[in-house]
Amino acid sequence: MARPIKLGLDYFPLDVDIFMNLKIRKLTRKFGYKGVYIFFTILCDIYKNGYYLSVDEDYIFDLSDRSGIDIDELNKLFDYMTKLGLFNMKLFKSDLVFTSETIQKRFFLAKQNTFGKIICELPYLLMNVNKNASDTSECADNLNIDENKEEVSIELMPQSKEKYSRVLKEKEK
Repeated sequence: MARPIKLGLDYFPLDVDIFMNLKIRKLTRKFGYKGVYIFFTILCDIYKNGYYLSVDEDYIFDLSDRSGIDIDELNKLFDYMTKLGLFNMKLFKSDLVFTSETIQKRFFLAKQNTFGKIICELPYLLMNVNKNASDTSECADNLNIDENKEEVSIELMPQSKEKYSRVLKEKEK
């Protein structure tokens, strides 16, 4: 029996100059390090489950309980983070979903070798996924997020399946 594909990530990349980012500095100026802590907590919750996070009353209570920050202050933080563009404001206002194009790019870059063929109907996508498949029921053979990089296909670069090791070949010579 095959192991099921894990949708979330165990870890995610973070820019080393994140604290030089103007949006993060504005968040820190307005809410102190509690704001940055909540931002990173939400990022962890997003990446643990995929590339977006649905926010409901239970999640807000849980986040408040974990962080010790009042629910009213959390709601102010949510509004400010979407206003800054850390999360997509339109999706948060319409569907109470935290995501952004940057979050999705990082997620799909980390998962591109895992998905293989990805279903086209993924919810809340803010980015275009290149469609390379010939069949319309398949979305992509691989995800090409960075257009400057050359495409690498597992089919074009198969692993070696030699019967003999190098040592045995050298002994035969």
